[in-house]
Amino acid sequence: MDRYLTLFCKTEIASAHYLTGVPATHKCSTTHGHLWKIEVRLDCLVQDLSKDGMIVDFGELKGCIRKLDHNVLNDFVENPTCENLCIYLAEKIGALLPKAVTLSSIKIEESPGNSVQLGVEF
Repeated sequence: MDRYLTLFCKTEIASAHYLTGVPATHKCSTTHGHLWKIEVRLDCLVQDLSKDGMIVDFGELKGCIRKLDHNVLNDFVENPTCENLCIYLAEKIGALLPKAVTLSSIKIEESPGNSVQLGVEF
């Protein structure tokens, strides 16, 4: 039976955005901000763990996400819905990872009770 390790990394960013795919009368069509709560899950088989004993460096992972902190998300993501932000971060984080590490999920909470999760089967 294969054993695997799971890394969970939670962080927050304070960023503004506006949605371009909604009518001009929609409340999200104007610039507004959120305290985005982001949780990333990475998986790695035990036998594939790197020589340094880490799935990935937490600081490097959080650094990738924190590039968005105190910025306007529209400068990074076209029409930055929670869904599109998940896809964007999955691509950025995926580029950091060694081949043996899988980005299993990324969950973004835009506001209390409103979140999106992107999942990948491990």
